[in-house]
Amino acid sequence: MGKSKISLRQCIHCSLTTKMVMVGEMAGVTDKIWYRCPRCHHLSLLSPIIESGTDSTVNGEKTQKNYNPEITYTLGERIFHDALNDFGKVIKKETTSDGSHAIIVKFENIGERRLIENYKLENVFENEISETNIPHREEVN
Repeated sequence: MGKSKISLRQCIHCSLTTKMVMVGEMAGVTDKIWYRCPRCHHLSLLSPIIESGTDSTVNGEKTQKNYNPEITYTLGERIFHDALNDFGKVIKKETTSDGSHAIIVKFENIGERRLIENYKLENVFENEISETNIPHREEVN
């Protein structure tokens, strides 16, 4: 079962301000969306809401990035974590004890979680082991 797209709107028919469910876009027109009132079930063709602030919107819905530990994030940025199946907002950035970068994300359903950002996979074997520092065994007669 998929997530429904919900927007706080005033119904033109019953005049109730409620969370209306987005039904779909008008064919051939990108600036109008069909919404259904949960009280009277009336369909209304409305313009998408453009919210001000740090979150960008497309057709009334907030946009977000999928979480990837190799990407650097900014404060206030919205992310979606596939494994947690939840949306969140970056509320804090910090450096861990080993010098790695971490972000604190407040998710809608599961609360705050610490995630790694700007992770660079290094080849540990190149840095720590080389042929020159491996001791050679001498043959014993």
